[in-house]
Amino acid sequence: MHELAGRTETGPGDSLTLRFLTPTRLVYSGSLTDSLDFHVLMRVLLRRLSNLAYFHCGTDLALDFRGLIAAAEAVQTVSSHLRWYDWERYSSRQDTRMKMGGFLGRVTYTGNLHPFLPLLWIGSYVHVGKGTSFGLGKYVIEAGPEAERRSESRQDKRTPGAPDGSGCDATRQS
Repeated sequence: MHELAGRTETGPGDSLTLRFLTPTRLVYSGSLTDSLDFHVLMRVLLRRLSNLAYFHCGTDLALDFRGLIAAAEAVQTVSSHLRWYDWERYSSRQDTRMKMGGFLGRVTYTGNLHPFLPLLWIGSYVHVGKGTSFGLGKYVIEAGPEAERRSESRQDKRTPGAPDGSGCDATRQS
């Protein structure tokens, strides 16, 4: 993780934007959340990474969970452009339709993000929240407020509501 920290180093007061490409379902205090305080994201991400380390590597993460969560509570949300996307799938095993909706969009944070960058980087590969085995919870990291402005200024050519962020343009004629 130390080499990841070197690749994504930032200082106090810096900001970053997370862009959620597939519906993201985060449970906090027993219910789904449609807003994303940084400490909620980090709690869910720490739980995911801890479970992956334990069940796939047979080890516990040597992290100060309480200290990280306390530090995450100091990180502020600068802007949030999240929207809920409803999606269902059919489970033949359970013979029922399963709700798999979650939020999509961008959220920008500011504060001392340095201790969280390796975790966020890994999370961008393993996804976060419920339904990760179905591809839910995929996000990318965009650096700073300039990424937010750049993202707002360009025209989004994805199919409206396309949960995969594939960039496909269903309206384009060849």
